[in-house]
Amino acid sequence: MSTLAVLRRVVYLALISTILLVDAVDKNNFKTCEQSSFCRRCRSMQPASSPFIVIEDSVQISNHDIRATLQNKENNVQFFLMLTSLKDNTLHLFVNEMSPMKKRFQVPFVLASELEFNNNIKFHSKNPSNISMTIGEHHAVTLTYNPFVLNVYQDDQVVISVNSKGLMKFEHLRTKTDQEEDGAWEESFHSHQEQTANFAKIKLTFLLLGLMKFEHLRTKTDQEEDGAWEESFHSHQDSKPYGPTAVALDFSFPDVDHVYGVPEHADSFALRSTDGGQPYRLLLLSSVIDVYLTLGPSPYDVIRQYSTLTGTAPLPPYFALAYHQCRWNYNTEGDVLDVSAKFDVYDMPMDVMWLDIEYTDQKKYFTWDPTKFPTPTSMVSNLTSLGRKLVVIIDPHIKRDNGYFLHDDATEKGYYVKNKDGNDFEGRFLCVHLFKAIAVLARSRPPSPVEAPSLSQHSLDASSYQGEEEEATEQVYVVPDEVFAGLVKPENVRPDDNTFIKNLFLMLQVMATFEGLLKRSNYQQRPFILTRSGFAGSQRFGAIWTGDNMAEWSHLKISLPMCLSLAVSGWSFCGADVGGFFKNPDAELFTRWYQTGAFLPFFRGHAHIDTRRREPWLYGDATTSLVRDAFRGSLCSTLPYWYTLFHTQEISGAPVIRPLWYEFPSRKKPSAMENQYLIGDSILVRPVTDPGATQVSVYFPRADEVWFDRDTYEAFTQTGSVTIAVSLSKIPTYQRGGTIIPLRERVRRASSLTLQDPVTLIVALNVNGTARGNLYLDDGQSYDYRKGNYVAVQFKYENGVLSSKFTSKARYPTESWLERVVILGVPHNTFSKALVSSPSIGQAVAEVNYNSGTKALTVRKPEVNLGEEWTISIEVILGVPHNTFSKALVSSPSIGQAVTEVNYNSGTKALTVRKPEVNLGEEWTISIE
Repeated sequence: MSTLAVLRRVVYLALISTILLVDAVDKNNFKTCEQSSFCRRCRSMQPASSPFIVIEDSVQISNHDIRATLQNKENNVQFFLMLTSLKDNTLHLFVNEMSPMKKRFQVPFVLASELEFNNNIKFHSKNPSNISMTIGEHHAVTLTYNPFVLNVYQDDQVVISVNSKGLMKFEHLRTKTDQEEDGAWEESFHSHQEQTANFAKIKLTFLLLGLMKFEHLRTKTDQEEDGAWEESFHSHQDSKPYGPTAVALDFSFPDVDHVYGVPEHADSFALRSTDGGQPYRLLLLSSVIDVYLTLGPSPYDVIRQYSTLTGTAPLPPYFALAYHQCRWNYNTEGDVLDVSAKFDVYDMPMDVMWLDIEYTDQKKYFTWDPTKFPTPTSMVSNLTSLGRKLVVIIDPHIKRDNGYFLHDDATEKGYYVKNKDGNDFEGRFLCVHLFKAIAVLARSRPPSPVEAPSLSQHSLDASSYQGEEEEATEQVYVVPDEVFAGLVKPENVRPDDNTFIKNLFLMLQVMATFEGLLKRSNYQQRPFILTRSGFAGSQRFGAIWTGDNMAEWSHLKISLPMCLSLAVSGWSFCGADVGGFFKNPDAELFTRWYQTGAFLPFFRGHAHIDTRRREPWLYGDATTSLVRDAFRGSLCSTLPYWYTLFHTQEISGAPVIRPLWYEFPSRKKPSAMENQYLIGDSILVRPVTDPGATQVSVYFPRADEVWFDRDTYEAFTQTGSVTIAVSLSKIPTYQRGGTIIPLRERVRRASSLTLQDPVTLIVALNVNGTARGNLYLDDGQSYDYRKGNYVAVQFKYENGVLSSKFTSKARYPTESWLERVVILGVPHNTFSKALVSSPSIGQAVAEVNYNSGTKALTVRKPEVNLGEEWTISIEVILGVPHNTFSKALVSSPSIGQAVTEVNYNSGTKALTVRKPEVNLGEEWTISIE
């Protein structure tokens, strides 16, 4: 299954496929194209030689789909084709064998809900070579018969062309024939080997029955190609009992410069051309053509359409967006509590302590080492009393140990993966089994999402952690580390399973863990799960990190395109191991990685067991101070903004971190840019990812934009690349003019302690002097927000008035109040005071201060509650050339007539009328004498 989306000048290719994100890999462990029979066969195909045709009389058109029969002219095998129009400008192309020998596998669990048809297909025209249909007002499709080609049009322009190069391949299921029999083309005896290269030998075969067989000269066909029925790689052998089953299809995108998606390994954000090199091999589980064409037209539309299909990421718990401290391994309870305490000593916020696998009793998961962690309940309670959480890592393999409750349970209930002999599969490391979290896919039918996660549901019950009290266990979050699923090789499992043992297995482990955590809290608390692998739809269950990286500058740099690729694939909750998992970073790399990590959605320091300890205070005072600034200024203060973005993502699918082309699709240069990105639509980040850097180039898109340095408030109105000086204490970040960002500036040891803290609004004016922004508030941990217990407001600044209005009917009784408003881009000081109005305080006056150096106006302590609607009107009198006034005469029905004071500022040429005190619900006049 794959998703293709056309943008104005770029193509987003989100293949629902294997995601291998570990950058520190041995390439010898992966086949080249030349070593893979499937890849060789597909790459050997010649353009314009497609054997597939549409049988003209088979075409049927309804108001929501088009159906036809395809036929392979070379072997007369027929295929069923269906093109369906779906809601939200999306097409579904499906091709399968008409009469397969056995049911071909189709990927389950990927789609978030049932597909909704769009009844907008109409017949348009027909001629001897093709048939055309319109789809809605702006799209049309043409189906060409011989060879099969499908063109999709948008406003009379081809935007997607299917099989226009004739590279479609669909190998049907079959059994071996004589010419495909082992040894027909090559055979060996002891050390001698006989080969026939490209031509078969003439062979007279005398059979026991006295019959004669004469095999004619011929060239190899695809199904006779080496490796078509079985192939080996290193010590592994893969048998294919139903023959070669390659499925391939070419897509062309006219007038497109770049393609984006999730590559097999870490690579550039805009995928490179593979001509003359190794292709991107994305191992699809589906053995049919199952393609969704998302037609946009804008990047906003494309990613929303993809998210509609595969689901949006749920709102994570608030603490999950804060800083996580991890290491393989913290050795004892005392070690854990000492590290936690030192974060307070060095005044560094930290929300989550992690334990890698050494906390267990002899690698038996859901247990504690009785010597190193004798009182885990006390340890967990100590952390939670400080507002912190504990996460434990679980590898997805089970130790074979009779008497170990998890092993006994899995054995009794048949949860283990089976080998080809039907026995429990045993891996090569630690004498373990991979538990069949949902590898019951080997059954004749896929399990339902309800029955599938049963093992993890049981294992994540509070009683499963031996020695833990239920209340304490509720505070322990479980992370399955799925990398070991790679131990399951096709040659080790039942032949019918080898299609399934890929990343869908890993997605199902995360699904099982998610369901288990939900059940543990009686479906009240939002789970937090981290995975390094997954499948399309995995974003519905957890966060992802980029795998075991190294303490090298190149690995810091590549983390940006890796997370951007995932973000535009629906999975924004992404981060990299800060500092690098392997090796030991120097102070500069350590600092730059923390500065970068603070601006990615998932922020965790992690290190290998053989590295030196590297808690943030161990690099000396200077580095400690810089890292502290990254924690406090870059991350913690912006958490309300991050949280609001994650809520928006759940509703609309809009990525939390975004390439520049997402917001500025008409600009050509950002299309391949991967060293800077946007957080939401408001913050531009340009991390420093090179050693010794004293300056970097920052690209500012579009001439009608203004960007404000978030540290100095300096305004940048230039367009294009600008050289910016950087020191070790700074990475360039900018707030976009026209936006309002909420901050919490009070520093706490953990984010859970800030949920009722006051908020500061940074209002960055655009060239029109206006700005807008949003804020979302809830309890930060439960699903009550889905019952309407939250506050979502929109802020708007226009004509000197800042207002807050509800964007939904939901309400939440928050104690958060507005502490400060900073308005950027105010050219002159023409303001005297701010009039505040809200239901709870009525009307009040707030002080305003102006900084002529930064051009920033600050409203101090308006003190309105953020759970209410309110307005702040900033009073101004402009353009009074001379002071010729002495007083003001005020007249209204309630006060009659009164005199009030006037003050004149000769520097700003502003006249202020002080306290006229008329009621704004009446008509009144003020006459200045």
